[in-house]
Amino acid sequence: MADRTITSTAVTGTPVTSTAATGSAATGTAVRTPAPRPDLDLSGARWQSGSQGRGDVEIAFVEGWIAMRNAGTPDVPAVIFAPGEWNAFVHGARDGRFDLT
Repeated sequence: MADRTITSTAVTGTPVTSTAATGSAATGTAVRTPAPRPDLDLSGARWQSGSQGRGDVEIAFVEGWIAMRNAGTPDVPAVIFAPGEWNAFVHGARDGRFDLT
């Protein structure tokens, strides 16, 4: 089975390169590896809730990155977004792309 390199700008707007397997095991869908995430110190982060403190999701802006966590389980690692990824996520949510109904 051979490997091929895929460059994608679908989420962040900046090129992200990943390697996907080709051959009989390939599914025909591209594999996108996100850009490496920094090891951010979130201990002093100012967490914000979009629902005036009543929601489970909190975000913090740290060193140019956006961290998102579940307020009910703050010890679980946060999801880290690059600014372009966060922008795509917010616009997708506003457009209803994640509605389950």
